[in-house]
Amino acid sequence: MAGLGYEGSIGNDGTITFPPVPDEQHDLFQEDMNSCTEETPYVPLNDTQVREMYALELENKTCLEGLGYQVEEPPSEDVYIDTYNTATWWFAIASLDALPTVEFNEAVRACPPPTFFN
Repeated sequence: MAGLGYEGSIGNDGTITFPPVPDEQHDLFQEDMNSCTEETPYVPLNDTQVREMYALELENKTCLEGLGYQVEEPPSEDVYIDTYNTATWWFAIASLDALPTVEFNEAVRACPPPTFFN
């Protein structure tokens, strides 16, 4: 979407958001969004990949703690799998939500979360 002129941002949980689009540009925005979705469709992870994601999140937790941050305890692997891609999905980086933006971004650069896009 950035290549089409839309300045989105990635949230602390890895979700992408865009500023409000003027009403007269809404249809074009939706067309562009649909086009991008067709080019790179969402494909959910399989069970093996979700287990690998859990291991990567644990590594991210260790990295963040190595920088001196307090990170909430992770759920068990089974709970992580059960809550994968739901509103209660656990992310190590989410423990840093309250940090000022500059400090949060520094932590992300030092310990890139596995769910963030590059």
